[in-house]
Amino acid sequence: MVVTQQAEIRGREFVALGTVQGRCDHSPRARSLVSYPFPSSLQEVAYDKFGEQADAIVDVRDWMRYPEDWELKLSDAFGASRPVPQSVCQGTAVHFADHATATAGAK
Repeated sequence: MVVTQQAEIRGREFVALGTVQGRCDHSPRARSLVSYPFPSSLQEVAYDKFGEQADAIVDVRDWMRYPEDWELKLSDAFGASRPVPQSVCQGTAVHFADHATATAGAK
């Protein structure tokens, strides 16, 4: 599955399926900070929500989330606790338009 921050994929036409939000598996910020996983990755959410129609996720944005109500905390060297950051991504799941054409032509 293609995942990109770009709003378009060169040479491909697609139909938007809908917005998805999930864990950022490949975010530079996720690698640089301690991050407990969001329940599902962005790709897993897209597949669960749209099935095999989800060919790509475009216009992906990521941010760090620090919920105040989290039970998960880290202890620093002085024993203080702080919320654990979580890298979250959101984008638009899309279906490649040429897949529909190829499927229809094969019948």
